[in-house]
Amino acid sequence: MYAYAPTEKGDETIRVSNLKVLILAVGTLGLVSLIYGGSYVLSSLSDCSGKERAIVEQYPHYGDRQIATYPWTFSCSVRYTTKASRKEVLVYYDDVLAQNGWETMGYQTPYVPKGVRESQASGKRLSDLWELPRSAGGTVVASRNGYSYWVSYEPPNREDPDLPDEKALVMVSANDHPPPASSFPE
Repeated sequence: MYAYAPTEKGDETIRVSNLKVLILAVGTLGLVSLIYGGSYVLSSLSDCSGKERAIVEQYPHYGDRQIATYPWTFSCSVRYTTKASRKEVLVYYDDVLAQNGWETMGYQTPYVPKGVRESQASGKRLSDLWELPRSAGGTVVASRNGYSYWVSYEPPNREDPDLPDEKALVMVSANDHPPPASSFPE
């Protein structure tokens, strides 16, 4: 007839263990709250408004991709890789934007290849870019209701580790700072 009677030392060990678990739980909850709260604060301070984010997410991207922006980024843009050509991607976006009331500001290449005059690297027609070498890439810029929509195509580049498996990089962004019309040919 022995009854278990915990000793004072045993009680103290249990209390210390419970205190450690409680501190760990509170610390974990605090860290999770800080991460989520911090991302909320960062998103409210970012340059990406809800309207700009909605514009980028409104239309399916090339290949019928639905890509969401991240709320804690400072840019309303999406990036993805594709095996499609410059012509396929830029024609797709040019058509989508025209069908949805966007006015095309112009077409240009972010990289002017050697032997190409700068005046050849932009134009009023998308076909103006087709004569450029593949390495030139291309950009479509459109505007509507005070917003601009940019689509940039960076061709495959074996030296760029961000472009795996001979894929091109497509970057799409929207903002409420339309580009000056003087940056495109008349």
